[in-house]
Amino acid sequence: MTAYRHDLANLLALCTICAAQAAIADQRECVADEDETARVRAEQTVLLLERLVTDSNRVQQVMESGRPDALADLEAAGDAVTGTHEFLVLGCNASAAALAIDGLNQASRAFQAARNKASVGAVAFQALYQRTESFLTALQAQPEDLRGVSTDDLVGMQRQIIRAETMAVNGNYGGASALLAPVADRLERRLFVIFDQRTIYYERNFATVQDEYNYLAEQYRGYELLLDQVPSQRTLPYSTRAGYDRARQDAALLDEQAAQQAGAGDWPAAVDTENQALQHCERALRLIGVNY
Repeated sequence: MTAYRHDLANLLALCTICAAQAAIADQRECVADEDETARVRAEQTVLLLERLVTDSNRVQQVMESGRPDALADLEAAGDAVTGTHEFLVLGCNASAAALAIDGLNQASRAFQAARNKASVGAVAFQALYQRTESFLTALQAQPEDLRGVSTDDLVGMQRQIIRAETMAVNGNYGGASALLAPVADRLERRLFVIFDQRTIYYERNFATVQDEYNYLAEQYRGYELLLDQVPSQRTLPYSTRAGYDRARQDAALLDEQAAQQAGAGDWPAAVDTENQALQHCERALRLIGVNY
């Protein structure tokens, strides 16, 4: 199906180019005139058009956008340059001016379409980048023996993120997103496994109740970072969104209460309250469809 869509897009682009070329051919059947105003306008417009269609940066942006409509418009604009010069030689000044203006409009459409494509790519990359950074921070917040990812792997991920950033800075948002997506996916899957096994972590032996509270508080921070990102990738019904928001609010209130209890030195109460906060976080994840 993907190949079919690709072939269809190319066919549509070819049809658009052929139609533009046919229009030029029709316009070449012109009648010579002595409209000097039209001639001057044609000469000025085609000079601008020539600069546009030979601007390497603009043309490269259109090529990288991959948009059939933008490519077709750029091709037609180039044909308009040739056609305008031929009209001027034949003395068809009015037709030359009209064709030059059409070519300028086509070039403008091509460049605008390419810019829009780049903007969409930039937005998509930025969203993916923020998710990846949040997931990486959440994983690094976990105790080292629970991460399930070696230090070398984490360094490798950070390098991949930097490479993706560099590509994005150079305008290659598609390539940057393709480089970043596997990192985000791996981090997200690893965090889900960690949080799914949270009950197993309680079998750990803590030297003090304070150590246990600190451990649970660290787990809560990881949940919080994950929950800040995952819902943005899902469309939730109103009732589900309301339940999710309540679960997040309850978790935040309980976490704050636990911190106050810990500050007062009541560590057993802080542990109990922090556990309740984590349970609300788990409920929030279930509500957005994260069932592991």
